[in-house]
Amino acid sequence: MEVALAAMLWLMVLVALCTVAQVWLGNYESVRIFIDSAFLSFRPIAGWPAIPILPAGGATGAVLILNLTAAMFVRLSLTWRKLGLWLTHVGLILLLGGQFVTGALQSESRMILPQGESVSEMESAHSSSFRKLPFSLTLKRFTSDYYPYTNIPRAFSSLVELDNPLRHVHRQVLISMNHPLRYGGFAFYQASFVQGGKSSILEVTRNPGWLLPYAACLMIGSGLLLHFLGKLRRGAHV
Repeated sequence: MEVALAAMLWLMVLVALCTVAQVWLGNYESVRIFIDSAFLSFRPIAGWPAIPILPAGGATGAVLILNLTAAMFVRLSLTWRKLGLWLTHVGLILLLGGQFVTGALQSESRMILPQGESVSEMESAHSSSFRKLPFSLTLKRFTSDYYPYTNIPRAFSSLVELDNPLRHVHRQVLISMNHPLRYGGFAFYQASFVQGGKSSILEVTRNPGWLLPYAACLMIGSGLLLHFLGKLRRGAHV
């Protein structure tokens, strides 16, 4: 139990660090460093091997999955009374395992939106290839807010126009740092900007396993509800 609590607390710290780092590094790079990597590393001199310092999301998640799996089979008996706890443990394992599925199957790209231009192509994050979308986005307005007396952006957002003639979709959507646009199996995140806000840079991800966290949360919630209802029922019969 102590190992699981320590791992969950450390994951919360990593998520907080990842969220703050998005301002400077962007969504993709922040997630890669703090969540997808096995360890947080330090490279003292350029060209030298990176030195692992602290566990990142990969190693922490693996420890937590192993701990939950061992606790489930060692401490829980196969009875109907323990069904709620079994669902809760399986849901937690599915939630954590979904991150590894995301790392294996998710694709990342970026889209540069000049002011007033319609764009339907994405540039791969790992190569110079482009993928054509069946719809287009047009940057209508870009806004940014800076920390007082600095050039560090505190928040920025893009008002885009989504146009898909094949499905008769034509609407405006505000994309901000923590509020992406999800459409057509893609998620568009506000990542950065260039030319003083004349062009907006969106990070585009496609994750076939994006429903796994929702299924896991539903399983965890159902398991906890069953467990506490069982406790109440047994307490009422005492």
